Amino acid sequence: MNKKLLNLYIGGLFIISLIFLGLSITEQSKHFDPMAFVILGFVIVSELIGNTSSRHKYLTMVGSFIIFSIFYLPLVSIYVIIAITYLISRIFDKFVLKISDRVFNNKLMFNYACFSTCVYLTHMISKGMNYTFEHGSLATVIIKLLILTIIYNLINFVLLSVVIYLYTGSKAYASHDMLKTIGYYFYTALIVVILVFGYEAYGLTALFVIFVFLTPVQGYILKLVLSDEVDQMLKVDALTQAYNRYAFEKTLSDKINDKIDFTLIFADLNNFKSINDTYGHLVGDQVLIHFVELLKKEVLENDMIYRYGGDEFCMIIENENREEDIKKRINTIAPVYSIANQNEKIAYTVAFGKFRYDSKSNLGPYEVIDLVDKIMYAEKEKQKNII
Repeated sequence: MNKKLLNLYIGGLFIISLIFLGLSITEQSKHFDPMAFVILGFVIVSELIGNTSSRHKYLTMVGSFIIFSIFYLPLVSIYVIIAITYLISRIFDKFVLKISDRVFNNKLMFNYACFSTCVYLTHMISKGMNYTFEHGSLATVIIKLLILTIIYNLINFVLLSVVIYLYTGSKAYASHDMLKTIGYYFYTALIVVILVFGYEAYGLTALFVIFVFLTPVQGYILKLVLSDEVDQMLKVDALTQAYNRYAFEKTLSDKINDKIDFTLIFADLNNFKSINDTYGHLVGDQVLIHFVELLKKEVLENDMIYRYGGDEFCMIIENENREEDIKKRINTIAPVYSIANQNEKIAYTVAFGKFRYDSKSNLGPYEVIDLVDKIMYAEKEKQKNII
């Protein structure tokens, strides 16, 4: 994780959102609009429901109600709704779910800045499109709603991908499943269309009816996808945030069964036991985390890293043309971990072993693992961190 760049990005985005707030103050209506409180209540409830399923909270109606608000509320009112919602959300996380140690942190700042930026840019684009409900056919109105919803989500997609990349250091972790992304855009747009036409026909009463009807549906959808969230948690190593042995063996078996050529690389830290014995297991854990972050930053672009066990890691690479590049980049790694709050640095070496799997062979997953493991340990004996 590049903490400096991450903080700079979030701080810069927050400052930009404050500038947008300043530019929007002149648009604030002098008359009180009760809809603002109604939308605030809907958004808070949807956000708190989503907090119980953080990985899939995008399936809540928060985004849809915020997009809907762009067409009916002054921007300043929407900013207030966003700020109050995420403040309450963070308080809920800390004191009810107990999954956060602080209320005010980078996550709160980023959520506010991200949503505010999306709202302002979408609002400005809607003005450029001269968006109104009074003119145009039904199809035209729906198309414009869909376009603006997609624009809003694309802005959010970019801002979120950047922060994930800066946090993880890997494009693979920042990438999104395109099919799921398109599905989410359609899901959000559908709710926005329902909200707009419901409100245009029956006013606030329609919003209440739609919210009451869709909330149980939203909860049901979240329950359905929770199994996927649990499965994902089972695939990730809690300490290093690399994928774990279960995920590795499943991926390896799938590639062999599908007859896909690939290169398997194993990496093992030399004399790791002495680091634990000398500095303690907590420092040893930090060295493992440091190594994974180093690989993500220096070696891996779209490839995944797995923790096979202990201080042993592995990578699966399909593109044979990338092997030479990866060799060169790995050979330049000279890992040095700086112990926090101390003026001491730990230099450690790594032994690597690789094996190119030919789909025409009859080797099974465990035979492939055994082969590359032996190659790696032969290199380990030589005490050289080369492939």
